[in-house]
Amino acid sequence: ATANRPNARVTASFASATIRRAQSLTLTVEVDIAAGKRLYGPPGADGGAALDIRVEGGDAITLLDVRSPTVDGTAPAAYEGRVVVKAICRGVNEDRDEDVGLTVRVSYQACDDTTRYTPAEAAIPLSLYFLPHDWERV
Repeated sequence: ATANRPNARVTASFASATIRRAQSLTLTVEVDIAAGKRLYGPPGADGGAALDIRVEGGDAITLLDVRSPTVDGTAPAAYEGRVVVKAICRGVNEDRDEDVGLTVRVSYQACDDTTRYTPAEAAIPLSLYFLPHDWERV
């Protein structure tokens, strides 16, 4: 799913449309940054907000590890063009057999050589189908 926001187009997707109890799943977030603009990775730069990813949707899934790329080993990284962030998520430790609506929230603050723009956020609705635990395969 994609959201067009000021200074960026944000796309988010899970590696699979289904998940099982305690299973890990990769969330990929791609941010296409407008020409001439840049975003900063954690921890942000000069008081500006860093690129941040959250998953909302109750207790269905936990965001474990967000892997923001570095640029030439510097921190905070200054992203231009396209940045791809991978996040490892895990399903809850209980049996479910339902479709769960989730919202991936990507916040950022774009800047260029003269201006730091107002922070923006993209809210991208996604869903995962939670499969019941397969006791035959354990």
